[in-house]
Amino acid sequence: MLIRGSYLLKAKRKKVWKYLLKPKVLEKAIPGVRKIKKKGNTYKSKVDLSFGPFSGVYKGQFKIRKKKKPKSMLLDLKGSSKNNSITAEAKVRLTKTKEGTIVSYESEVDIGGILFFGNRIVNGIAKKIASQFFISLAEQLADD
Repeated sequence: MLIRGSYLLKAKRKKVWKYLLKPKVLEKAIPGVRKIKKKGNTYKSKVDLSFGPFSGVYKGQFKIRKKKKPKSMLLDLKGSSKNNSITAEAKVRLTKTKEGTIVSYESEVDIGGILFFGNRIVNGIAKKIASQFFISLAEQLADD
């Protein structure tokens, strides 16, 4: 299933890039994250999700497979809970504009588990999580 979106951040592209790679920033921005540990290009965490059928504690990680600083990155994501698993490949692009930086993402997501999830449910939850993430990221960028 394809999930995509974009968000305008009122900050320079190099600063946004730097923030997207900081564990402390990500801990505040990703809904439900307990703590993020970084080793090389791999970030590991536990996430408490409370979004409908995806509610629960997930162990997860994402690995940055390719980087074109400060323009784009390709990520591999994995997460699992007691009942569900999620794997995805995500492309993230940072585009300079007069107003700041547009962060665009596109992800091919595979979901497994005991429950069946329709595209509308998954897309709705993904948009809500992304919105919360970008609002928090924008606040952190503005506070700096």
